[in-house]
Amino acid sequence: MAFYETSRDVKLNSDLNLQAKCMNMRKEWEASTFLLTQNLGNNDGNLVWGGCDFDHSARDVTLRENRFLEGKFQALSGEWKYQSLDLGQYIASFDGALRAFDDKQDHLADDSWHGADCYIVHKASGLCLELDNGNSGNGTTVKGCRCIPGNPNQIWHLEKADSTTVLSAWILRNKASGTNLDLSDGNPADEAEVQGWQQTAGEYSQRWFLTAQQEGCDAGFMFVAQDLLR
Repeated sequence: MAFYETSRDVKLNSDLNLQAKCMNMRKEWEASTFLLTQNLGNNDGNLVWGGCDFDHSARDVTLRENRFLEGKFQALSGEWKYQSLDLGQYIASFDGALRAFDDKQDHLADDSWHGADCYIVHKASGLCLELDNGNSGNGTTVKGCRCIPGNPNQIWHLEKADSTTVLSAWILRNKASGTNLDLSDGNPADEAEVQGWQQTAGEYSQRWFLTAQQEGCDAGFMFVAQDLLR
């Protein structure tokens, strides 16, 4: 989500880079710095995202309302132009860190996936994520099993927790039980249990970021529309 929605103590440092404390998935605050000088340029007095070194030809630069970068920037003619840029359109807060929005980071960002029924298939093994026996009880085991087309225990309904942002977390609801995919107690340790649990409003342990697989990585998960496995 846009950084200013889950950040505090937002400011520009002396190098004109963005600093803030951002909330992570455990609801803790982490200090983070985003290098505006490596992402923002000056093109004839106009601020351009994707450039660099805007600070070399800038003066009177301020941050308004924790999101609007404003100041005067020198054009090729020597004239100083006033510019205002909404950093909320370009920078997100992602699990305690400031980062640039990137459509590739949200693999299912297209609204057509919101409300879709899908299988979650492990790429290396080909196994489907399954809720044991479709049991609706809290704490039911989630495991990998051979994919069976039409098996409701393996079908997960996708919902964006916040459909207005690019880097929204997702809720994955099992078709058979109506319970959500849940990380037990939000435990950040390796081998933490994943389970089915009744939906709890605002519960971070039931929110998942669906990110694009990194290039060259053989493992990972694929999200397959229900109709494709029939």
